[in-house]
Amino acid sequence: MNSYFKLIYLLDKLKGKKIQYIGRCLDLVWIGFGDIIERKTKHGVDKIAEYSLHIQCPFKIVDKCKIVVGKSDMFVSATDKEDTVDLNLQNNTLFDLKAKTLMDSFNTEKIIDVELNEWGDLFIYLDSINIAIFIDNSTDDESWRLFRTGSDDEHAVVSGTGIEFC
Repeated sequence: MNSYFKLIYLLDKLKGKKIQYIGRCLDLVWIGFGDIIERKTKHGVDKIAEYSLHIQCPFKIVDKCKIVVGKSDMFVSATDKEDTVDLNLQNNTLFDLKAKTLMDSFNTEKIIDVELNEWGDLFIYLDSINIAIFIDNSTDDESWRLFRTGSDDEHAVVSGTGIEFC
């Protein structure tokens, strides 16, 4: 099976799943899908979503009327008092504030459909919110990845040069 169809198969597993959370580490956005599972770590037990999506390229989350949050919101201060944003700090950006608001919506949202085009752009359709992820480079730099959390399954890694499983 080629990588495109292998990724389509993985994406199909998201249908009917709920988004559990959204957040960021620096400029990487993470979204957790599916049931909450427990994973043992050296520090105790983590509760994490069944699937993880990591995004490092342009994206937007929209409702029926407007863009709710997008990649550029990570570079806008949460307050009008600051001109620069320190991505090392949480609750510091417009993205952080809007992500908290989205959590209430996610509690009732389920994934209805998922589309992947030939360039690796990903579209996730929920009940009333949609997520659009856009590849914007021609290099092999990672744009986004999807993987089953807490498993040894391969990660689907998408870049401007295609899809790899590693």
